[in-house]
Amino acid sequence: AYEIEKWIQDLKNLADTRRIGVDVEETKSQIDRGLRPAFGAAWRQMAQSPLAFMDLGLAVCQAMLIAYDEGLGVCCMSGPRLEQVASLLNLPETAVPVCLMSVGYPAESWEAGGQTVKAPFDTLFWEMQYGRPFPRDPAVLAELEQANMIQTPAPLPWRDAELKYLMQALGLETRVTAFPIPPATS
Repeated sequence: AYEIEKWIQDLKNLADTRRIGVDVEETKSQIDRGLRPAFGAAWRQMAQSPLAFMDLGLAVCQAMLIAYDEGLGVCCMSGPRLEQVASLLNLPETAVPVCLMSVGYPAESWEAGGQTVKAPFDTLFWEMQYGRPFPRDPAVLAELEQANMIQTPAPLPWRDAELKYLMQALGLETRVTAFPIPPATS
């Protein structure tokens, strides 16, 4: 089953680590007021055909890896207005738009504020059966660190200043959705 509450919490964790938004608390508020209600219907649709969405996820992941290998940055975007995007792109009625991917050269530093903090390894991977943690191999960990595949966790000390600079330089708004979000209630 798809867990929208976990996904919402993951988005809030991205705000905590300065991966999305500029003001952490305002970003979290926008997630609660705008994204939580907007994505409820999408989760129900995914639950009806999970294998199709798994295939799609693999295709999107492959496209991201190829772009990265070519030195490009990518950003996957989804939202409740994808039907409008389908219309703009003149997609057939049978198409189910799930995400858009922007591809280009990033304006921010390559670290993008640090590596996103992951759940502990032994809570993500199981050996032979659920509940039996797959042991983490220190040699593999050392190899990943040497190859810079494991980096300093976010947020890096300078990330807030970088975000403010990018917002001003690019004339961006401080919101996480393109659609209006109801005002916060006290």
